[in-house]
Amino acid sequence: MIAYFSSSETVTRVLQTLITFQSGIKGTEALMKIEDLSPLYNLTTAQPLALSVLHHALSNAAARPELHALLQEVCNAVISELLVRFQEYDAVPLLELVADLLPRLPPGVSLEQCPWRTIDS
Repeated sequence: MIAYFSSSETVTRVLQTLITFQSGIKGTEALMKIEDLSPLYNLTTAQPLALSVLHHALSNAAARPELHALLQEVCNAVISELLVRFQEYDAVPLLELVADLLPRLPPGVSLEQCPWRTIDS
């Protein structure tokens, strides 16, 4: 029997699969190496599960020393992209992600030079 899903149901299942895929180090590493995550970023304001996918990837990478160099590269890009997406939306979910992630970052991962840390007046 073939099941047909609405677009919303399909997106939810794909996002759930991405979270499951990241349960291992290889899945987290693969997701973080994707060059264009625009489709995922675009979903984050309307689909909380999309933000969870990114949160899991960054948190999992923070917990794995072998992914710290990749985390250094990717973390700034992810947060910068999310800031752009959430400019006209309720940013509380993004704030929660950043508040949870920052204490998890290992000492070797520095966000000191990140442009998103500067607030323009």
